Amino acid sequence: MANAITIFRMAAGIVLLLCPVFSPIFYALYLIDGYPDGDTAFIGFFMMNRQLQGRRIGSSIIQDLCLYLKETGLKRVLLGIDKENPQSNAFWAKNGFSVIREVEQEEGTILLAEKCL
Repeated sequence: MANAITIFRMAAGIVLLLCPVFSPIFYALYLIDGYPDGDTAFIGFFMMNRQLQGRRIGSSIIQDLCLYLKETGLKRVLLGIDKENPQSNAFWAKNGFSVIREVEQEEGTILLAEKCL
């Protein structure tokens, strides 16, 4: 994975990755390994430092992560995307995630997206 990564194991299967290469934080990623089943990882949160967006760094991180997860035996990655966020929608589509379902919530619609590894 990209540069120096700090991994925090918060609970069984829950991992927080931070890469403080640039101030204050290069990126943060919250991943639940083995959720909702043993063949799946769920990305609960991914955020890039705004100053570094648009340089394909985020795409590289996600590609490396997916390759690593595949090598560990996982079959797919799931995540939720805010339907009203076109930048996020484009990012995840560009990185091979496909919307498999829409979930209506009080706060708005979440698109459940999947990438098979």
